[in-house]
Amino acid sequence: MNDNSIIKSKNIVLKLFIPLLLIIILVYEKNRDYMFFHQFVEILCTTFGASLTMMSINRFNLRRHNLFTYIGLGFSVICIANLVHILSFNDGKKYEQVLNFTLPMWLITSWLEHLVIILSLYFNKKAIGYLKAVTIFFAGGVAIFASLLMIYYYTKSNSIAYRRFIFINLNWGIIILIFIFVFIAVLGSTSISNDSKKYILVYLSLVIIYESIAKVTFTSYDNINYNIILTVHILKYLAYYTLFEGISKFLIQGTYSEMYEELKQMEKDQKHYSSILQKRMNLEIELQKMMEMSKSKYNILINSIPDSILIFEYEKINFINSSAKKLLEFICGDYKKIEKLKLGEFIDYIGSLSSTYTALEKNSMNFSIDIDGSIRLYDISTECINNKICVVLIRDVTDIGKIKNLKSELEGYIKDDEIKRQFYTNISHELRTPINVIFSALQLNDLYLLEKNKSGLSKNGENIKRNCLRLIRTINNFIDTNKLSEGYLTPDMKIYNIVDLVEDVAQSTIGYIEKFNMKLTFDVDEEEIYVKCDKELIERVILNLLSNNVKYGKPGGFIFVSITCDSDFVDICILNDSDSISEEEQDYIFDKFSKNQYSLNSRKEGSGLGLFISKALIELQEGEIKLNSFNYGNRFDIKFKRTKDYRGDYIEYKNANINELKEKVDIEFSDIYI
Repeated sequence: MNDNSIIKSKNIVLKLFIPLLLIIILVYEKNRDYMFFHQFVEILCTTFGASLTMMSINRFNLRRHNLFTYIGLGFSVICIANLVHILSFNDGKKYEQVLNFTLPMWLITSWLEHLVIILSLYFNKKAIGYLKAVTIFFAGGVAIFASLLMIYYYTKSNSIAYRRFIFINLNWGIIILIFIFVFIAVLGSTSISNDSKKYILVYLSLVIIYESIAKVTFTSYDNINYNIILTVHILKYLAYYTLFEGISKFLIQGTYSEMYEELKQMEKDQKHYSSILQKRMNLEIELQKMMEMSKSKYNILINSIPDSILIFEYEKINFINSSAKKLLEFICGDYKKIEKLKLGEFIDYIGSLSSTYTALEKNSMNFSIDIDGSIRLYDISTECINNKICVVLIRDVTDIGKIKNLKSELEGYIKDDEIKRQFYTNISHELRTPINVIFSALQLNDLYLLEKNKSGLSKNGENIKRNCLRLIRTINNFIDTNKLSEGYLTPDMKIYNIVDLVEDVAQSTIGYIEKFNMKLTFDVDEEEIYVKCDKELIERVILNLLSNNVKYGKPGGFIFVSITCDSDFVDICILNDSDSISEEEQDYIFDKFSKNQYSLNSRKEGSGLGLFISKALIELQEGEIKLNSFNYGNRFDIKFKRTKDYRGDYIEYKNANINELKEKVDIEFSDIYI
C-alpha cells in the first residue's frame, strides 16, 4: 500500500462512511430494524480497525518507534474479535436472540481496547520488534477471549440474569481500573507528544462512555432501549474514527514530515559531500598534473641514462629509452624490427647477433659485439614485477673490465712496491748491523793493540768472523731469492740415501744446540731410504729449519728429527717444543721477509727470507713442506717421493770435507747471539 492509496482511503472514509452512517440512522428511524443497523456499524468499526492495521504495517519500517504504529498493529486483534461477532449475526435472528453472545464479545472487545493501549505504551518505550509485538497482541487476545467465554458460559447459577449481572459488574470494575491506569499512564508519559496524547485520551474517553452506556443496557436485559443502543454504536464509531484520524495524522503526515526533514538533511549532506567530492576532484586533477610532470621528468631521466633500458608489459615492449634505441639500431639496423618480440624472443635474438653469449646467473647474461673493429662487452639483466612488467637493462661493461684489469695491475704494483720496500728495509738492516759490529770491533782492536790485549783481540776476531759469516749468509739469501724469483736456480737432482744426508747435517749442529741446553734426537724407520734430490739444497733447508728451531725454541727444550716412509713417500719431520705459532702467522710464514716478532737486541735476528727460500727449494725438487702447530710446539713436515729403483743412479753420500759442512753451519747460525 503506497502513500497515495492511504490518502485516498482516508478520503473515502470521510466522504463515504460518514454519509452512510447518517443514511443508516435514517433507515433505522423509519423501519426500526436495529439488527441491520447493529451489523452495519460493527462492519464500519471493523473496517476502521483493518485500515489502522494496514497503515501501521505499511509505515512500520519508516516510523518504527511510533506509538500509533503499535496501536494500529494491536487493532488487528480487535478486528478479528469484531469479525467473529459479525459472523454470529445470521439466520435472521433478532437482536434479543444474539444478546447472550454479544455480551461476552462486548466485554472481550472492551478488554482489548484498553489492553492495546497499555501494550502499545510498553512496546513504544522498549522498541519491541514487529513480529514480537503482533505475537504478544494475539496471545493476549486469545487468552482474554478464551477466559471470558469460559467464565461466562460455564459459571453455575440458577438464574441467568443473576449470572449475567455478576459477570458484567465484575468485569466492569476491572475495566474501570484499567481505564484509570491507562489514562494516568498516557498523561504521565514523556515519550509521546501532547498532540498524540489528545487523540488517545479522546479515544479512551469515548470508549469508556459508550462502554458505560452499554453496561447499563446489558444489565437491564428485560427492558432494552434501542435508542440508547443506537447512541452506544454511534459513540463506538466516533471513538474508532478518532483513533483513525490520529493514526492517519501521525503515520502519514508525520511520515511525510520526517521524510521532508530527511530530504533536507540529505540535501545538506549532498552539498557537504559534493564539496568534499569537488575538493577531491581538484586534488585528483592536481595529482594527475603532478604525475604527468613526474612522468615527463622520469622519461627525461631514463633517456639520459647511458645504459639501455627496455620495459616489457605482458611480454610486449612498452618503452625503450634513447640509449636502447641507438644500440638496437646499430645491432639490427632498425629497432622497430624487435617491437613485436616477446621477452624470451628478444633475449634469444640478441644472443643470435652477438659474437659471444654467456649466461652468468639467473636473469643475467653477457654478450659481445664488434663495433668498428672494437669488441664491446655488454651485460644484460632482467627484473620482473608481479609477473606483468619486466625491465631489461643492457649495460656496456667494456670499460668496467678494463678498469678491473687496471685495478688488478695497480694492486700488483702496490704489492710489488711493498715487497721492494720490505726488501730494502731488511737488506739495510741485515747489512748495516754486521758492518757496524765489524767496524766497532776493528776500532777496539786498535786499542787492544796499543794495550797488547791478546784476549780482547781474539774475542774481537771471533766477533768479526761471525758477522762476516752473517754478511755472507744474508748476501747468499738475497742472491738465491733473486734466482728463485727469476727462475735461474736449477737443482742438481741425484739419488741419495736421505737418512745419511739429514743425519750428518743434524749432527753438525749439535755444538750450537747444546750451547742453549737443548737436546737433539734423531730417529728413522729404516737405515736406507732413497730420494732423488739436490744434496746442497737439502743441506741448506735442514740447516735453516734447525737454526729456526734454535732461534725460537725454549732454552732447555728439545728438537726431534725423524724420517718415516711408506712404499711411495718419505716424510722428514722436525719438531720442537717452542711457543705455538698462531694461525694468522701460519698463513704468511712462508712468504718473503716474513719472520716471527722479535726484539733487535735478542738472539732472534734474520732477514725473513729463510722459510721462503726453504719452501721454494723443496718445491724445486718436486717436494712439499708444511707447518703444523700444536699446543706443545711446532712441526715442519717435508715430503718427497720415494725412489724404488736406485741401483743404477745411486750416489753414495760421502761428506769428506767436514770443514765445508762446518762452515755452512757457522754461516747458517751466524745470526744467533750466544
